[in-house]
Amino acid sequence: MVHNKLTKPSKLICAAALIIVVGAAPACNANEVSKVDDVTAAHSPEGVSKVDAARQLVNKAVVLQSAGRQLQAIAYFEKAKALDSNNWHASLGLAKSLMLLDRRLESIAILHNMYAQSGTNFEREYQLGQAFLFYNQPALAVETASRAMQLARTSDEKSRSLQQLFLSCIRDNQEQRARDLQRQVLEECKPTDEQVYIRAATIASPLTPETSMELLKAAMLNLNKPENSGTFFRLAQIFDKKTEFVQYDRTKYSAWLRNSDAAYKQAFNVDPSPSLYRLALANNAAKQGHESELITELLAAHESNMQDQLPGYLLSKLKPMEVATTNLSGALPQAAVNLTQVKLAIEGLHCSCKRSMIINSFKQTRGIILTTISPKFPFVGTVLVDESMISTNDMLSKIANKPLPEFNYKLISTKPIKSAQEALQVDVDGRKFEYPAVIDAWPEFKPST
Repeated sequence: MVHNKLTKPSKLICAAALIIVVGAAPACNANEVSKVDDVTAAHSPEGVSKVDAARQLVNKAVVLQSAGRQLQAIAYFEKAKALDSNNWHASLGLAKSLMLLDRRLESIAILHNMYAQSGTNFEREYQLGQAFLFYNQPALAVETASRAMQLARTSDEKSRSLQQLFLSCIRDNQEQRARDLQRQVLEECKPTDEQVYIRAATIASPLTPETSMELLKAAMLNLNKPENSGTFFRLAQIFDKKTEFVQYDRTKYSAWLRNSDAAYKQAFNVDPSPSLYRLALANNAAKQGHESELITELLAAHESNMQDQLPGYLLSKLKPMEVATTNLSGALPQAAVNLTQVKLAIEGLHCSCKRSMIINSFKQTRGIILTTISPKFPFVGTVLVDESMISTNDMLSKIANKPLPEFNYKLISTKPIKSAQEALQVDVDGRKFEYPAVIDAWPEFKPST
């Protein structure tokens, strides 16, 4: 069932719209208007209707807009609106040019006027919904997507509007409604938009890991390019996070770990080059108590990147245990990992460009097994130290003012690390991908004919 309850624009936007309509200056200057009048006369011979003339002006405006000539484009869009008030391309194009000139309130006011007039054209409602998502107004996007679904006639239109409604519901915190739509979206739309899967995973209930496995299987069918590997890695991280909410339930906890394991493996299958994928698989195997798989993944990680110290270090602890075990079940005894996690405030580091310089410098200090540095200022370093080789105090003395004199390291905290899984978690957490925020593109339309 598609709801059709209209959402009122916020007081702020209504006020902005009133200011623009009543007292704002014209969107373009008199010279631009004069030029458009000349063009209108040239393109309006006897017998050409106002509707056709408006369409020609919109086409010209779109070309100018693409060339970055926004003031001229605005003049053409406004003249087109004056000739044909039903030309939604002119209204949406005008809103875009105003947005590009950073005249946000004027742009939003135009969109709200369009929303209040409720059109009968699918593309109009769908593109208006995209514009509302661009401006992070998902409640209005829910309504326009619902209208678009009612107007959809082709399978493509039904698919696009259903996906838009699904994403809009998620962003409007209508999570249960979105969950109710999820299976329909996956089965009917076969989405190739990575955002669909990421946002769906984010709102998944920790109590139903099976629905996220369905989501993952759909992603495997529809996302199979190397650039999609990061999406699967991110899905795995989201699934990992769900385990924190169901630690009391071994069945659900194990199910989420299987979900994340499958997602990590798919990330690797799509693009096997990042060594981080191997470390994540090793970490997941350790969480599940699959020691043989843990060793296999550590060996692969070590062979793929010899500069990464942690896999080799953990193998030196795990392999002797593997040889010595007499456990008939095949499970390995807990490896004797004895590390200290040291967190450091890094003074003198003001950009991420020198992070790798510090990490490589620390590798020269015996006893430092791992170094990670947060990606943004203020920078925090995390170091794993084997205190059987070097004490924390001696380590701090050795790294002082390295690799450059301006760098200084202040101790924040220490914490014991007693298992391979804990050490791997520190490594994976320290090298998390920096995911760009999902930014909805402004709706694009071609000049009409």
